[in-house]
Parts: sequence; structure tokens; C-alpha cells
Amino acid sequence: MGDKSVLISLKDRWWNKILSGEKAEEIRKTMPRQIEAEYDGDTAHFSPALQVFVYLSGTGHVVGHFNCDKIKHWDSAHAEWAYSVGPIPGVSCIMPMSDTDAFERMRKKGCLTDEQIMDYFGDEDFKAYFWSVLNPTEYETPIPLSDFGLNRPPQSWCYTEYTEPRNQPGND
Repeated sequence: MGDKSVLISLKDRWWNKILSGEKAEEIRKTMPRQIEAEYDGDTAHFSPALQVFVYLSGTGHVVGHFNCDKIKHWDSAHAEWAYSVGPIPGVSCIMPMSDTDAFERMRKKGCLTDEQIMDYFGDEDFKAYFWSVLNPTEYETPIPLSDFGLNRPPQSWCYTEYTEPRNQPGND
């Protein structure tokens, strides 16, 4: 699996919310599976934290990074089924996050409106991944996308072997 990191595409407004601390989670339709993680129910824990480089849409540059120590998974179909049949009295089990809790989390920690959630995921059953956002760092000098070996940015995210900023002074 090597020392992989992730490069994610973000629009300026989302990056600014991350930098300000307003946005504590990045909400995505998928998550990295080729990076070693420990699983606890519906949560993947990364140790050390996954380094997520941020490509700012339309700039041609990576403008910073953040660390992600866990990604929580939510499946609307599974949650709907689980709450229709359980919990069963006297049986110990971990229930998935409810629809209400998932949408509230997307609104509060992901800074999304209900309309943005529906536009992104649609109104059918869907899976959402809540990427934790820790220690966001904006670079004084943006890094050209070509330094990551890419001609064009990922539509959502991609793996990268580029890890240099982790080792620079002042970066985690």
C-alpha cells in the first residue's frame, strides 16, 4: 500500500470554510480503500492520519492540505432497513446513524444545505462518507498540479504518492 496520500478537488468556497474551521468534515460519495485503516463499525480510522492535498478548482495548483484521521460511512438504504426492524429488545447491537442524524451532520459539519445534499446525492438511496478535517494548512506558494504527475485534476479525488509537505517545518 505504500505511503499514499489523497489529492482532492475543492471549490474556493469550501476550502475557505475548511480554513476558517467552519467546515469540520468533507462529504463525499466514496472513500480511499487502498490505504490501510482499522475499522470500527461504520468508521475507518487512519493511523497515521491520511494526508489530503487540496487542489483548488480552476487554478492548476494544490493550495494546501489537511489531515483526515477517520472517515465515517452512512448508507441510507441500510439505515432505513435497520430502523424498520430494530433495535431488538435485549439484543446488543450497534445501530447505524439515522437519516435525521446523517442529514444534520451534513448540514452542521459539512456546511451543506438540504438542496445541496439532494443536488449532490439525488433523492434515491445513497452512501455518504464523512471525511474528518484536521489541521488545515494553506501553502504560501501553491504547488503546480504537474508536480503530482497529473495533467488534469481529479473530478472528486485520487491517490497520490506525493508526500513532501508532511515533512516541511510547520506541517503535521
